[in-house]
Amino acid sequence: MKLTGLLASAAVVGGLTAGAIGLSATASAQPGWQPPPVPPAGPNTGQAPAWAPPQPVPPLWAQGNPQVWDEGWQHWGVWLNGVFIPTY
Repeated sequence: MKLTGLLASAAVVGGLTAGAIGLSATASAQPGWQPPPVPPAGPNTGQAPAWAPPQPVPPLWAQGNPQVWDEGWQHWGVWLNGVFIPTY
C-alpha cells in the first residue's frame, strides 16, 4: 500500500513539474506566425512594362470595356461597374 501511494505521489509531482516546465517554455517562446504584408488597396492602372504578357483577348462578359494593366498586382484586368476584375 505504501508503494502504491509513493508511486502515485511521484506521478503527481512529476506531472506538476512537467506542467511548470511547459508553462515556462511557452511564456518565453518566440513570436509565432506573422500575417503576410497587406496587398495594395486597389488597382493602380498604368502602362504595361516591356516584360508584361501581351494583352489577352477581351472576355465576352466585359461588355466592351477595355482591358487595362494594373501596376500594383502586375496583371491585366477590366473595370466593370466600378469593380476591377483581373483577367490575367
